[in-house]
Amino acid sequence: MPMLHDNDALIKMLAAKNSKFKVQQAISERAKVHLNPINLDLICVDMPIPMFIANAFAELNNRPCQVGIFRMQPSAELQQILNKTLDSTYYVDPKPLETDQLCALIKYFYRRLTQSLISSEIATYLRAHPTDINLIRMDVKQIKPVYKENLKFLSKRLKELTLIQGYRMDAKNFGVCFAPNLFEVYQFGDERIVQTMIENADAL
Repeated sequence: MPMLHDNDALIKMLAAKNSKFKVQQAISERAKVHLNPINLDLICVDMPIPMFIANAFAELNNRPCQVGIFRMQPSAELQQILNKTLDSTYYVDPKPLETDQLCALIKYFYRRLTQSLISSEIATYLRAHPTDINLIRMDVKQIKPVYKENLKFLSKRLKELTLIQGYRMDAKNFGVCFAPNLFEVYQFGDERIVQTMIENADAL
C-alpha cells in the first residue's frame, strides 16, 4: 500500500480497482495532505466568522460582476504566497487580490480547516435526503456551533451572489464549486446537498 504522500501512485492503484468512491476519497485527501491546517475553533474565539472570510465576501459585493466566479483553482504560486500569510496570521487582505484569486482563496481557506465544515458523520445523514431542507436543517443542528454558523454564513452569502445576474452562477454551480471543499470526504452527489443549502439558506 503506497504511503499517503505518494498521491499519484495511490490514486492510480485505486482507479485500477474501478472503485469510484475510493478514488474520490484519495483525491480529497491529496488536496489536504500538503496543507498546514487552520483550526476554526481557535480563530473564531472572539467572532463567529473568520475575519478574512467576512471581508472577502464584503469585498466581492463591492466589485463589478465577473462571470463564472469560484470556478478557478489557486495556482501553485498563489498557494505558496497564501500559505505563508495564512500560517502566520490566518488573514489575507482581499483588496489587492484579483477576483478570481480572491474566490479561489475562499475555497482554499475552507479546504485547509483541521475539521471540515461537514464531517463524515453528518454527511452520512445528509446523503439520505439531499433535497429535503427540513431534514437537512435538523442534521445541521448537530454540527458544532462555530462550524454550523460558518456553514450558514457561507450558504447565505452564496445565495446572495446567485441573485446577481452578472455572475451567471446559480446554486447548482456553487454546489459543484464548493462541495469538495466543505465535506471531510467528498462523494459524487454531495454538490446537490450544498445546492439545497444555498437555495434554502434563510431556512437553514
